[in-house]
Amino acid sequence: MYTDNDERENRNFPLRDFLLKLLLVIIFVILLVWLLPKFITMPSLPQNNDLSVLTSQIFSDNLERMKLAATNYYTDERLPQEVGEVKKITLRGMISEKLLVPLIDKHGKSCDVDNSYVSVTKLDDEYLMKVYLECSQEKDYILVHMGCYTYCESGLCDKQDTVIAQPKPTPKPVPDNPKPVDPKPDDPEPDKPNPPEPDKEKEYEYAREINTSSYKWSAWTNWVLYKGTENIKGLTCQENDANCLREVEVKKEYKKVGTVKKKTVVERETYVEDPTASYTVEYCKEFSYQVYNNKTYAYGAGSWVKQGEPVGFTNGEVPQETNGVTWERLNAVAICDDKNGCSAYPMIYYQKYVYTGTITETTGNYDVTVNCSEKATKKVTVYLKTRVYDTVWYDAPHYEEVQYYRERTRKFTSDSKKEYVWSYYDNKELLNNKWYYTGKERDKQ
Repeated sequence: MYTDNDERENRNFPLRDFLLKLLLVIIFVILLVWLLPKFITMPSLPQNNDLSVLTSQIFSDNLERMKLAATNYYTDERLPQEVGEVKKITLRGMISEKLLVPLIDKHGKSCDVDNSYVSVTKLDDEYLMKVYLECSQEKDYILVHMGCYTYCESGLCDKQDTVIAQPKPTPKPVPDNPKPVDPKPDDPEPDKPNPPEPDKEKEYEYAREINTSSYKWSAWTNWVLYKGTENIKGLTCQENDANCLREVEVKKEYKKVGTVKKKTVVERETYVEDPTASYTVEYCKEFSYQVYNNKTYAYGAGSWVKQGEPVGFTNGEVPQETNGVTWERLNAVAICDDKNGCSAYPMIYYQKYVYTGTITETTGNYDVTVNCSEKATKKVTVYLKTRVYDTVWYDAPHYEEVQYYRERTRKFTSDSKKEYVWSYYDNKELLNNKWYYTGKERDKQ
């Protein structure tokens, strides 16, 4: 029977009742957590080896996607042309060119679009492609030798012995006594048709790629002055040398690069006064007298007049003075051209003068041979014939041999076509010569 005392006792310990109830709830939850896994079967996670293979395969697949996209991107006009030249495109650039979508790594994160890239380097007779990928904490690359080989389905493809540097997946453990696995009858060998039925002869279609190449030369460039210090060499390509893509022609000429002072010495005959031989004679006042080569000449009233245009003499030649004719030396000019430079002698110009009065050769007494109205005494100047050497200075152009070059380039193009032939199954002669099955077959014709 519930009494007033009990009621008072319960009212005095409300905290105790709360703690007892809380303890019961905790015990119930612990039992539930312990019993629940026994009734629920959880799916098993992959073994460590399988997980490693999976994550490594994701990275390798991403590398392969970049390689295939880059192979399509690097067409002839985008490939490097000179040996050692490198062309590069980042993953961001490939995504912008719609060659790829963003690559996702094993953690579900996008791979680095700026540090990841594909580069192509021109070697002597092929190209080296480097595909570098960086995703989270994982980064690696592959090297692919590329070229236009006979077995390429398009213009550029992998070399068959390409070495790939990439993460190797951890192999799955193999049991000690593996059981042989029978091949499925519906899975024939790839690219190879099923063998013919024993009771029926068939023919199979084979195909192969035939690659042909041609080239086209560009026009020659204009002639360019070569500014190097050493001689430039010409370059001629053999017709079928696919590695020779540039020809160079060279020519040499003389070019004026300045002037230089030069001198030359010319020898000539002239008349000079001999003071010791002069003498006094009786003469006619209207005449003047001069002696040339021991002959006396009486000059009537007149003057020296310029005759014609200046005349040029070269190779050491000079004009000769005679009685009544004299020459005045003017200037000297160098004889040069752009192919042969300057000659040893310059061109020296002289002006001719002729006396306009009468000139009479006299003998004996002047008053006898020359009629005159008035005589006088005058000193006669005697001129002697002699040889003199004149030093002539002139400005000569300075020529030097220079080189000019021009060049042209050529571009090779590759074309391919397919050949087809029907033959029996597993024709080794065809298969060993790069023929392959097309998958078509027919009854033997």
